[in-house]
Amino acid sequence: MLNRRHHEYEAGLRERAREFRRAGYTYSEICEALGVDIPKSTINGWVKDIELTADQKTRIEKKERDSILRSQPLAAEWNREQKRRRLHAIVEKAAPIAQRLAENKEALMLMASALYMGEGAKNPNAFTLGNSDPRIIQAWLALLRRTFDIDEG
Repeated sequence: MLNRRHHEYEAGLRERAREFRRAGYTYSEICEALGVDIPKSTINGWVKDIELTADQKTRIEKKERDSILRSQPLAAEWNREQKRRRLHAIVEKAAPIAQRLAENKEALMLMASALYMGEGAKNPNAFTLGNSDPRIIQAWLALLRRTFDIDEG
């Protein structure tokens, strides 16, 4: 048997919510007008049989669109901040590992080989690496200089 939580609301609240809906209020506006925080799913259950006029539907749709437009920049900023925090945590966690790898010549050779396999030219007459990110090119050159005896002249 399911144990569902059942919330008792004051007498007449349901009918007052229905009156506000008949007047074209959104669920949020109904909560605000009643001064009670009611789950939208509960309000929906109370008012789902009420038909809104075309004008009421248009007004509610416009409010929803406006709300989305206002919240998009905030959501984008929140997402950027979350990404920044995740990247910072990853860098912090990876730093000791990267330090150990930087001291291991065989690991550096493996990194250089992997980078070449992914970004290097597969031409028997050339030894080149192409990438539009200058940091990749810098990393490639640093790996080569650190692991191989290269005459750069």
